[in-house]
Amino acid sequence: MKDFFGISDHQIQGVLSYNFLGIFLGSLLFGPLSDSFGRYGVLKWGLGLFAASSWGCVFLTDFNLFLGCRFIQGVGAAAPMVTAFAMLLDKYEPKKVAQLCSALNLFIAGGMAASPILGSVLILYFSWQANFLIIAILASLSFVGTLLFIKESLPECSWLPLSHKTILKDFGRMLGSVSFMGGNLICYLLFAGFMVFIANLSLIFIEHLGVSQESYGFYQATIMGTFAVVSTLGAWMIGKYGTTTTKYLGVLFSFIGVILICLVAFYNPVPALICGSMAIFTLGATLASVIYGVEAVNAFPHLRGIASGLSNALRHLVIGLVIAFSATTFDGSMRPIACMTAGLFVVVLFLVMVLRARDGDTANKTV
Repeated sequence: MKDFFGISDHQIQGVLSYNFLGIFLGSLLFGPLSDSFGRYGVLKWGLGLFAASSWGCVFLTDFNLFLGCRFIQGVGAAAPMVTAFAMLLDKYEPKKVAQLCSALNLFIAGGMAASPILGSVLILYFSWQANFLIIAILASLSFVGTLLFIKESLPECSWLPLSHKTILKDFGRMLGSVSFMGGNLICYLLFAGFMVFIANLSLIFIEHLGVSQESYGFYQATIMGTFAVVSTLGAWMIGKYGTTTTKYLGVLFSFIGVILICLVAFYNPVPALICGSMAIFTLGATLASVIYGVEAVNAFPHLRGIASGLSNALRHLVIGLVIAFSATTFDGSMRPIACMTAGLFVVVLFLVMVLRARDGDTANKTV
């Protein structure tokens, strides 16, 4: 892309940052709109915007216009992120939604594992535009599928009047809500610990530990495979043991994983032990984060669109900031990653205790 557009390293970073900015702003926009005009309309127009801008990314040759399409692409992509979660909560109980989201993580893990491989093959045999062509085709198919198969989940009698003053007030209530912010931050920070490791995995293993390209693929598959297997296991555990037991087991496994990550990073940083300890952390983080995230959004059952939009915006902001900060401390070894993961988990543990104490107080008042 640098060669094609004739741009600098600094400019090429905008390809991702503009997209994330679009997702952030689109989430804040589409959440309130889905509460006022229904989920289906917002999903349809958002996907249409996503598909159209994706085709623009395929054919545009001016870099500034290309960045504009990347921004619009992010705005449009926010619509299915926000409305899909709200639609699930409209239709099912929170426990069922947690099961469904946990099971869907299997496909997310598969996409995360397969996308870099597919992208490399496309660039090797075709060009960088081929990546955006695949995205454009998938976005268009999703748009057509939405028109044919998706129905409105929010009855028109439940639509809220659109008022910017009310929306800002609702955002303020959510930002000040212990249940909403606490649950969401637990979800974000656990996932951020996983993403920081994934973002630096190749540098740690190949550059620092001297792992071959062939072996690296195996280690990467171990982590992504854990994420996929636990996602399936999580859906079963929620159904059998309930959300409370499952999320606390997740926190426990995350704690064990953090301890092992720190021990391995500082005393015996070999690839197998690093992956093993991170797999245990991933197991716990996957079990707990989904449940806390669903509970947080459902803290405002009559404002699920706004809550889902704000949650999605904050997730991208928090995880992006954590990954950006990790880049400033990374020295090629596993130690900075271990320290950051431990620091994030300390915050998570504090929030878990706060929410548990609050739930206990609420239960006592009810009795």
